[in-house]
Amino acid sequence: MNKFIFLVVFFLIDFAFAQDADAVLYFQDGTKLDGFGGLKGNTILFRLSQNDKADEWKYEDGVLGITFIGFDVKVELQYVRIMTGLKPELLELVTRGNVNLYRRASLLPQNNIEMHNGNIQISNNKNEFFTNPFFADKESYFVKRDFEDLPTEIKPVFFKKILKKYFSDCAILVEKINNNEFNMETLDKLVEYYDDICSD
Repeated sequence: MNKFIFLVVFFLIDFAFAQDADAVLYFQDGTKLDGFGGLKGNTILFRLSQNDKADEWKYEDGVLGITFIGFDVKVELQYVRIMTGLKPELLELVTRGNVNLYRRASLLPQNNIEMHNGNIQISNNKNEFFTNPFFADKESYFVKRDFEDLPTEIKPVFFKKILKKYFSDCAILVEKINNNEFNMETLDKLVEYYDDICSD
């Protein structure tokens, strides 16, 4: 998963500067548009052609998410409400199935990405600059079934406890979790295992 995350963060940083990446914009009613997209915090920037001005799209506008296509990689982001009372935010969809695995890096919604003297710099809300373009002060992972209102956050310190409860309907997976066959670095494999072996 590390290589994948590296590519994704690199990919998304590129999108923070422009709206000319090939993209598909998905709406909550099931329709979609092909065009060019980018990100501005938790807002999607999208235009149908490179000659158009980019429009801003949010969850409130009926948007479900966006998929960026390029570098032989597809990166899909979806709006997900992670807590009651909060607005949905863009999370990376890492694994899709009966259980979806999402990833959130605070780099996207909480930091600004700028060019300064030819270098990529990421500033936090205190206007402090970090010269490492892959800096993210926190990564969070969530699992969610389609019928669930809110996702379940997988906190590293409670990794086993959370996952054994969430996947309690699959005894063989719970056993593998107990035997340390999965960890935070292999969450995608864990979710894929559940979908392949334990889902109806």
